[in-house]
Amino acid sequence: MYDRRLDAIIAVAECGSFNQAARRLHLSATALIKQVTGFENEYGLTLFARSSNGVRLTTSGQALIEDAKDLIR
Repeated sequence: MYDRRLDAIIAVAECGSFNQAARRLHLSATALIKQVTGFENEYGLTLFARSSNGVRLTTSGQALIEDAKDLIR
């Protein structure tokens, strides 16, 4: 089953920033962060390494992105 939060996760991965991804998806940064954090908590994953310089995918995040892009196609 498709989960709309995958779009948010992919956008964050591509933009490297929650703020830039939120603008791209026409959401508030808070709403986007809640979607991603909710997904991480629900599935017990850490998808992004967060820092003051932005975010980058963890190994789990990279695997999820690859599978998500296949699922969306």
